Amino acid sequence: MTEPRGSRVPVRWRIVGWLVLTTLVGLVAVATTVSATLRAEVAEDANADVTQELEEFRDLARDGRDPRTAEPFGSSRALVELFLSRQRPAEGEYLIAQLPDGTVLKNRGPGTVVDGYDLAEDPDAMARTLQGPSGIMETPAGAVRWGKVDLVDGSGQAAGRFVVAIFVDPAEQAADRVVRLLGGVSVVVLVLASLVSWVVAGRILRPLRLMQRDAQRITEDDPGRRLEVHGEDDLADLARTINGLLDRLENAIATEQRFVDGAGFELREPITRSRRELSRVQPRTEEERAAVAAVAHHLEGMEEVLADLRTLARAERPGFLARRTVTSGEIADALRQELPRVADRAWVCTGVDDVSADLDPARLLLAVRQIAENAADHTTAGDRVEWSVRRTEQDGTAHLEVALRDVGPGVDLEHAERLFSRFAHDDDDRTRLGLGLAVVRAVADAHGGSAFVADGRPGAVFGIAVPAKEDA
Repeated sequence: MTEPRGSRVPVRWRIVGWLVLTTLVGLVAVATTVSATLRAEVAEDANADVTQELEEFRDLARDGRDPRTAEPFGSSRALVELFLSRQRPAEGEYLIAQLPDGTVLKNRGPGTVVDGYDLAEDPDAMARTLQGPSGIMETPAGAVRWGKVDLVDGSGQAAGRFVVAIFVDPAEQAADRVVRLLGGVSVVVLVLASLVSWVVAGRILRPLRLMQRDAQRITEDDPGRRLEVHGEDDLADLARTINGLLDRLENAIATEQRFVDGAGFELREPITRSRRELSRVQPRTEEERAAVAAVAHHLEGMEEVLADLRTLARAERPGFLARRTVTSGEIADALRQELPRVADRAWVCTGVDDVSADLDPARLLLAVRQIAENAADHTTAGDRVEWSVRRTEQDGTAHLEVALRDVGPGVDLEHAERLFSRFAHDDDDRTRLGLGLAVVRAVADAHGGSAFVADGRPGAVFGIAVPAKEDA
C-alpha cells in the first residue's frame, strides 16, 4: 500500500485554494449554462416570431377583406401592401414579399441592414428561400432564421412569395452582454470568496496554531505542560487526545528512566565489589597476572557500557544539552588535551577552521571521545590518527564538523548506517562496537546535526557535525 505523501503547501493555502477552485468551477458552470440558455432562447424566440408573422399573414390571406372593396383580396399585391402597412417589425425582423413581376415589397426593423447590406437585394440569399419552407442561413449581416409562404392568386396560380426573416445577431449580442456582466460579477464574487475563505480558514486553524505553540513549549521548556482545551468540538477532542498521549509518554519515559537508574545501580554494585575483590588478589604467575588484567578490562568495559546507557537514556529527555557559544579553537584545545588520554596513538591535527556554534561542549567532547576510542580499537600503538575541526555546508546550512581519520582496515559503507546502532558489530564482525557510536548519534541528533562515516582507506573517517552560527 502506498503511503500518503505530505504537502509543502500550508493548510490555510490549501483550504483557500480548494474553496476558490470550487467557487470558480461553480461560477464557470453558471456562466456557461446561462450563455447556452440565453442563446437557446434567442433561437426559440426567433423561430416563434417567424411562425407568428407567417400565421398572421395566412389568417389575413384567408379571412381578410380589401378595405377598398370590402371583398376578398383580388391580388397578392393588395394583400401584401395591407399586411406590411399594419406591421411594426421588432429589432432584427425583416418582412419581404417578392411578386411575379419582380416587385419587392418590404418592411424592416432596426438592425437588419449592416454596412449597407440588404437581405432583400441579395439574390443568393433570396434564392435559398426557394429551397424549403424555412431554414437558417449566414449573411454578411449575421445569422438569419427565416420562413416563407407562397402567394397564389384567385385562380390558384403562384403569385410570388412572402418571407419573414429574423436577424439573431442583435439578440445574441444582448445575451453576450448579459454573460459579460455575469462574468464581471463572478470576478467580484471570486475575489470576495478568496478573502472570506482566507479569513475563515485562519479562524478555523487558529486553535491548531495555538496547539502547535503549546506543543513547542512542551518540547522546549516544560515536559509537564499540556495543551489548553477550549469548548467541546473536534479540536477540543484532539487536544484531549494529545494530552492523554503526552501523559502516557511522560509516564513511559519516567518508567524507563527509573528502570535504567535502578538497573545501573544494581549493576554498578556487583562491578564495584568485583573490582574491590580483584584488587586484593595477588597474582603469582604471569598467567594469573594476565587473567587479573583481563577481568579488570572486562569490568572497565561494563562500567563504560553503563555510562553509555545512562547517556542514551538522558539524550531523549529535555535538558540533555547545556548549550553555549563555543568556538572551534576551544574545541581544538580540548581535543589536544583529551585525545592523548584515550590511547597511545599519534594524534595529528590537520586543520582548524574559524567557526563557532551553540552547543554543549561536554557532550560534544564525549561524542568525539567515543569516535577516538573506536579509532583506537582499530589501530595499534603509535599509529597515526588525524583529526580536524572544519566548517562545512550541508543542504545550504553551515555546520561545525569534527572528524577523525584512522589507518585501520576501513569500513564497508553498505553497513555504515548499522555502525551507529546500539550494540552493533563492524562489517566483518571482528569487533563489538557496543554503544559508543550510538552515543555519537544521540549527541548529534540532540544538537540537530548528524553523525557520519566515510571510507578513507586505508582507514576510515568518522565524525559529527552540528549546525554552526550564521555569523560564523
